[in-house]
Amino acid sequence: MNGFILVDEDWCVIYKSALKGILRHLLEDNHQEGARDKEEYFEESSSEQTLWEVWPTWVGTDVEKNLRHAMDKQVFSSMEYGYPNKSTKVICLEIQTHPFPGGLAIFFHDISDRHQPERQDQQAEIDLQKQNQELEQRIAQRTAQLSQVLAELHSTQATLNSRENHYAQALKFSQTGSWEFDVVTEKVFWSEEVERIWGMEPGTFRGELQQVQGAIHPEDVEHWQKNV
Repeated sequence: MNGFILVDEDWCVIYKSALKGILRHLLEDNHQEGARDKEEYFEESSSEQTLWEVWPTWVGTDVEKNLRHAMDKQVFSSMEYGYPNKSTKVICLEIQTHPFPGGLAIFFHDISDRHQPERQDQQAEIDLQKQNQELEQRIAQRTAQLSQVLAELHSTQATLNSRENHYAQALKFSQTGSWEFDVVTEKVFWSEEVERIWGMEPGTFRGELQQVQGAIHPEDVEHWQKNV
């Protein structure tokens, strides 16, 4: 899609060529009021509107700056400019200016296809960044959940340790011991208080059933065996 327009030194359009397609994309897809009327204006060339009145979306952009510089300095210039578009996302134009006495010729070249791979790469990069952000968010959420679980486990463990200490102190003060017997392995567990009650140093009990039997008075062995 190519075309050109001629403007005089007051920026009034004095000639145009093959701009209908460009205007349809750039005016209508940018939701400008009266886009169809402006298209007809270029077809008829009967209005004395300036380029900025017909194409107000250029005002304040690099396009206006570049065109005014080319007009003021009467120099050639070339630039690329992208326009949002519903169907193709972005229309890329190469805009060239060629000064002539009393005005400026502005040439348009649609180079959207030239930038298609670049836009695809940019979109792929945007998608990858989005996926990375989503992954980081999920990791942060899982990390927060894991931290909460660990904190609850630490709190539970601290509570159990505290209760165990209180229980041990209660057994010690009441001179009451605790013991367990594994009927499968025949291993015996004694608390330190049981060891003290039996006159043993804490930690010296080996957990053997024979050791328990050896510490029982001979007259009580038979009764103990029946209970075991």
